[in-house]
Amino acid sequence: MLEDPQQGELVLPRGVKRYRELPREERVSTLRLSWWFTGQHLATLEGMQRFVALLLEYLPEALPRRYGLWEPPQHKTEETGVEALVQFMLENLGKSAVYYPTRPVVGFHLAYSGMAPDLRGRFRCNMLSIDVELAALHQPGMENALRRLWRKLSSFLSPFYGEARHLHGHVWGACLGSDSSTDQHPVRSWFWRGIPRQLGVALVLGPRYLEHWRPKNALLENGLSYNEVECWSDTQSLGIEVPEKIALESSDERGETLPLIWPFG
Repeated sequence: MLEDPQQGELVLPRGVKRYRELPREERVSTLRLSWWFTGQHLATLEGMQRFVALLLEYLPEALPRRYGLWEPPQHKTEETGVEALVQFMLENLGKSAVYYPTRPVVGFHLAYSGMAPDLRGRFRCNMLSIDVELAALHQPGMENALRRLWRKLSSFLSPFYGEARHLHGHVWGACLGSDSSTDQHPVRSWFWRGIPRQLGVALVLGPRYLEHWRPKNALLENGLSYNEVECWSDTQSLGIEVPEKIALESSDERGETLPLIWPFG
C-alpha cells in the first residue's frame, strides 16, 4: 500500500488505483458508517489486528495512512508499517488520536470509553465511524465494497446499534470538516441515548435492542438483524418508524434524558 499525496489516492501493488479522484466541491456529502458497541473487541492485540485486516481486505482506503496524537498526525503508515499502526491504535485506544484515511474515505473516528461513564456519570459506550464521499458510490464496485465492509465489521464488533447515513454540507480544510451548515449526526459520538428517530439507509441491531424491537423485513444473521435500502447512494432513509419506547429524545440538548426502555441496566 502506497500513498500518492499529490493525487490523494491509494496506489496498490503493481500501480492499480481503486478510486478515481473527484474534484473538490465547496460542499461535500458523505455516507457515514457507524457502530455503537459495548464489547472489548479492539482492546486486545489479536482483536486490533483482526480489525485492521478487515479494513485492508474490504476497504483499504479506510486504513489510516497517517496517524498521531495531534494535528497534523506525525506518523505515516507507509513508513512505519501496518504493525506499528496496530500497536499505536491499541496503546492509544482511549485517547483522542488523529487518523487520516485516503479518499474517498474522508473520516475515521474511534471513540473508546471502555464503558466508563463521564465525569457527570453519563453513560458512554464505544463508537466507530467511517465517512466516505457520497459521490464515490457511483464508481464501479464502491457501493458493494462498502456494503461488504459494513457487514463484516458489524459481525466483528457485534454492535447494539449500527447504521449507514447520508450527511450533507461538509467543507474542505486540511481535511474534511464541518460548520453551521453541515448536517449534524443525531447521536453525539459515544454518548448513546437511544435509537435515532430518523434512520439512515442501513440499520443493524444487536440482542440488547432485538429483545424490544424486530424491524419488518430484517435479515437475521449471527444474532444481528439487518435492514438496507436497495441503493445506498440514492435513497435518504429506510422509512422505518422507530418505537417511541426506545427512541432518542431529540429535544434534549444536554443529552441526559433516557427513553422508556434502557437496555443497559
